[in-house]
Amino acid sequence: MTLESINSYNNPFGRRVLIVGGKNSALEAVLRCFRSGARVSLSYRQKALDKEHTNSRLYLELSILIAKGYIDFYPQTVPARFRPGVAVLKKTADPGEKTAGLEEIKTDFVIVATGFHADLSLLEQVGVAFAGDERVPCYNPETMETNVPGIFLAGTAISGGKQTYQDFIGTSHGHTRKIIKQITGIENVPVGTVESRRYPFSTADIESTPIRNN
Repeated sequence: MTLESINSYNNPFGRRVLIVGGKNSALEAVLRCFRSGARVSLSYRQKALDKEHTNSRLYLELSILIAKGYIDFYPQTVPARFRPGVAVLKKTADPGEKTAGLEEIKTDFVIVATGFHADLSLLEQVGVAFAGDERVPCYNPETMETNVPGIFLAGTAISGGKQTYQDFIGTSHGHTRKIIKQITGIENVPVGTVESRRYPFSTADIESTPIRNN
């Protein structure tokens, strides 16, 4: 399968998306954007993805895509500044280096997936109530609607400031269906069925091909 044949699954937009981060949230964002037809790049402050501390399925799939050149990987970089259509990445210096270079990446959107502690300021601004010392947002688990009508929560945001986790990316996919039902009244809405890229990669691919760094 060639890059051209993979691109035949592109959505009409083919947007350029830069993901910043290197743990599970960033990896899943990269894969979901890629499968939906985006042209994806990944910036990570470390030298390599952390195989031991990321989901093995996400790590394997993304490693293959990077190794085969379908996703551009910029290790040891952090965002320095953004301009319309451009993200400027700063190369983090190795020990002993005095300077670090800058690299410009053309991009239409940037998704920064680097946070470990939730930023609750936006929910505070719209009036969402919180419960307990860990400041868990108040919401109806049947509809995902908060105490503010029309404001819904999805994903790990429902955990607020908790430091012990029971809600993860992989257990949050049903939130979308609940929200759609509450807004439209329609049950059993198919989600995650947008036509996507498919590729016949196997574990042999990653075993035989090292990760390609830019």
